[in-house]
Amino acid sequence: MEKFKSDISYLEQNVKIAEAKIKLWKQKYLDLEKEKEDLLQEMLQAKEMSNSCKEESELMKKYIKQLEKDQFAKVRGIAAPKLKTTQAQKRKLKEIKTRAQKALQFSRLCGLELDCLRLKDPDSSKMYTVDFHTENSPECGPLPNVSKDDTFPDTPPNG
Repeated sequence: MEKFKSDISYLEQNVKIAEAKIKLWKQKYLDLEKEKEDLLQEMLQAKEMSNSCKEESELMKKYIKQLEKDQFAKVRGIAAPKLKTTQAQKRKLKEIKTRAQKALQFSRLCGLELDCLRLKDPDSSKMYTVDFHTENSPECGPLPNVSKDDTFPDTPPNG
């Protein structure tokens, strides 16, 4: 009988230990549930913030593009129209020539001398260099990606 009593007391101790472990596990489980809920809330907030940042970023990109477009339109001015008749082309060229002469005269009045001119065609992105003094001055030599053929012709193209 003693043996049974000692076995029963041993089993009762094991049950108490097991109950204590279960209680401890339940407490940890409740903490894990609470931690899981907290992490879920943090993730949802982070996702919401990410989405709002993406939206704001897109709006800023659109705004920047609009500003660049507005600024480019101001700097670029009006493109020369494509004229159909030769007479209209010559008249426009004469107007451009007189305006260019005025600009050159103004620069001379300010004490500046024009050595060369570099131009870029907005349609084809082709670069042109016009050298006024020497064939290859060191300050205004041909651009690396421009061949010698890429200079302005003496007469405008027909077309």
